[in-house]
Amino acid sequence: MEAAPEVSAPPARVPPKTRLYAQEHQIEPHILNQLAEKYGTLLPSHIDDYLKHNETKLPENGHAKDDNIGFLSKDQQRLNRALRLNSGTVQPCWAGKPLSIELVDNAIRHLTENSGQQEWITPFQVITYAVSQALKKFPMLRSRPLDQERYHTYTDINLGIAFLDEKGDLSSLKVPGTQTMGFFEFRQHLNSVLDPDAERMPVDIDVPMMISYTGSDGATSAVPLIVPPSQSTLFIGAPHNKEMNLVLAFNHYLLNGVEAAEFLTEIAAEVRVLSGPQSVAHQMEGQSAKPVAGQLRTLLADFLHWDEDFTESMMQRTWADLGIDSLKAVKLAELMSVRFRRKLSPTLFWRYSSPHRLIEYLDISRTEVAEKKHSLDDFINAVRCLDGEAALGLQRLIEGGKHG
Repeated sequence: MEAAPEVSAPPARVPPKTRLYAQEHQIEPHILNQLAEKYGTLLPSHIDDYLKHNETKLPENGHAKDDNIGFLSKDQQRLNRALRLNSGTVQPCWAGKPLSIELVDNAIRHLTENSGQQEWITPFQVITYAVSQALKKFPMLRSRPLDQERYHTYTDINLGIAFLDEKGDLSSLKVPGTQTMGFFEFRQHLNSVLDPDAERMPVDIDVPMMISYTGSDGATSAVPLIVPPSQSTLFIGAPHNKEMNLVLAFNHYLLNGVEAAEFLTEIAAEVRVLSGPQSVAHQMEGQSAKPVAGQLRTLLADFLHWDEDFTESMMQRTWADLGIDSLKAVKLAELMSVRFRRKLSPTLFWRYSSPHRLIEYLDISRTEVAEKKHSLDDFINAVRCLDGEAALGLQRLIEGGKHG
């Protein structure tokens, strides 16, 4: 009599939807394989059962309770699993810059005056909105790697907010679709998401940046972690010595240090925009009032990441000695054009062999800009004297010139 054939178990299979669900819940690969072998075809409901079982499982020993041994919370355990999983796809790196409290206060004052009512506007709201605007210009900070060669960039700007929940565990929530919002719409949207009674949207893979702020009495500086599934974390420090430190933890597989520093600079620029046109004009006038040598020395120290005092002897060195090659010359010329409000060509670095020699040229260009500014002021004052009909005619003439 022939023996009955053995019935083999179905091959373990993890469908793509289940695999994505497992990643969102930070299930480690070896656990995923064990579950697949157990169930054959693994479904999201199987993962739910596993998570529920682990959350209710008691310590499996009969020993007496030891007061010196504690157990991490389930939220902390999930975070730890996620950090271990993330270690293979993220190479963390950090960049930091201070943000002037005066600049933030100016933005709050300007926004309050233009709101038409007594709005309670906070530094966190101002800086977070500035971050959402700055992200429009930095697609790599809206991206996540797909493999060693490819990455995916998200069009929507979804922010993640990290906070401590009522149990003291690190938690997070999602602020979706901020890319088209003005400040007051963003503020209302942010407040509704942060409402303790509101249903919280979990952070998932389309949230590439987390924002961490421990409050006005919290830490002034930190080295933030990149919390999965995000690819970067921005820490906003508490006010200290008239500044708030911004520290960005970013994935070096996607971004380099220069780009990270430029992003932090762009955040400050967006805060300045919120301060109104007078604040921008005041800052530019203030820069023009400073000696050119001092402005150039400050710009070079920042550009070259020079931690020590950029002395006069450094200004005597050639551009080559300072490490300015052709690529850096192009970038430096762009920054100088913004600082000195005049289009400056990279060829200046060949015509003027050192920063010290370049100062005389910049002094002359500043005089020319000042003369043009006085001419523009005269024109503006003359326009202000026009009656309504004449002013309207001039406006039509200008608009016609723009379109022509």
